[in-house]
Amino acid sequence: MEAHDYYLRLTNLYAQIRAVGANYNQTVKAIHTNFNDRRAIALLAQLDKSTQELNGLFRQVIRLTKEFNEKWSIE
Repeated sequence: MEAHDYYLRLTNLYAQIRAVGANYNQTVKAIHTNFNDRRAIALLAQLDKSTQELNGLFRQVIRLTKEFNEKWSIE
């Protein structure tokens, strides 16, 4: 049951990541459309910082998935 639960949660996370990607693209477009260059650069810098934090979480997910696969011998 543990493997099934992990798979379901990972699938749900993947769907959420896709939604974040769509929102990210919309956000960048809105920033460029609605703000002057100086403000856009500041906002994009904040977005970049959040993106780096999200990448750290993705690395944790990958590490945990590898550990899970080793524990359950899933390939």
